[in-house]
Amino acid sequence: GQAFKAAIAGLQAKGDKKRVDVVLTNRDSYWARAYNAGIGSIGDAQKLLDAGVKDEAKANFEKAIAKLTMAKLLKPDHAQTIRNLATAYALANRFDEAEAVLKNGQTEAAADTSVYQLAEALKTVRANKAGALLDAKDWDGAIGYYNQLAAAEPTNSDHFMGLGNAYFNRAQGKKDDARKADY
Repeated sequence: GQAFKAAIAGLQAKGDKKRVDVVLTNRDSYWARAYNAGIGSIGDAQKLLDAGVKDEAKANFEKAIAKLTMAKLLKPDHAQTIRNLATAYALANRFDEAEAVLKNGQTEAAADTSVYQLAEALKTVRANKAGALLDAKDWDGAIGYYNQLAAAEPTNSDHFMGLGNAYFNRAQGKKDDARKADY
């Protein structure tokens, strides 16, 4: 990505529009190959998950992350690439990395007309992370995370429902006053 960026900037400084177009087309070709390979790996991983082959699915999610990272390096301000990279991280249960990609992407792709999709994807990733904490029966982690989400989005009732669910389930494993406090 850096080599393309430098070449484009140098040719633009010279005013060589024809060669700028050639370099942009070449960069777009590399981007398309990496992007499509990443999307293909996500699809392959999902099929493997459906078939119950978790280890191979994980390997395909890692391939998707590598290819989509390559695509993002080629076009760092492309919101769709950023969103799909975050999706690959999230599907691989790497929610913190997905969240970081989306947060950074909102700044990196601020000029992209579809940047609003990154904010929506961020909400989805956060909800999925919270759900994963519940699924893992990490009640304390879920309570802490749902509290953060509820503070950030106080009008989203899903966060409060998740928080209540976490408290209810945590109470099941406690006795007497501690149990009452959670209820």
